[in-house]
Amino acid sequence: KDIETGLAKDPELQAQMMYVMAEAYKGIILYPRAESLLTHAVEIRRRTLGPDNPETLRSMYQLADILIGESRYREAEKLCRDTMDAQSRVLGSEHRDTLMSVRLLAMILDDEGRYPEAEKLNRRVLEVARRVFGPQDPLSLNVTNNLAVNLNSEGRYSEAEKGFREVLEV
Repeated sequence: KDIETGLAKDPELQAQMMYVMAEAYKGIILYPRAESLLTHAVEIRRRTLGPDNPETLRSMYQLADILIGESRYREAEKLCRDTMDAQSRVLGSEHRDTLMSVRLLAMILDDEGRYPEAEKLNRRVLEVARRVFGPQDPLSLNVTNNLAVNLNSEGRYSEAEKGFREVLEV
């Protein structure tokens, strides 16, 4: 409530504090509170910074992640695709934030049982992340794990095991 009223004259700081508080709520699995704050942060950042500003896009990514936590996959997918498209245009297709959004979209598709689509995206992100950031980078390892989960869901157990072991070794 203090953020809403006390920071109304400084919308950029207000949006930043909403983002921070939303992250805290997300961490303790209070998704509705996090969603409300992130929705406001996205609105403020779109208005003050513009729809293609990296901070606006980062807030949109986090909001999509919250929607996944609430099992609202269709909404999360749409928001994630919009975010990913804007990030690709603004930041480039190999920027970490763009790759994180592609990774998130693959997670959504996997959660929806759309395994071949998820696998394709996971493999794309993994190739770029390993080349750009290295195989031991947290993004590379996270996507390796996600791909292994995806392969496991498809019943491709030996391939999944290879990915899980790779992550475990690092």
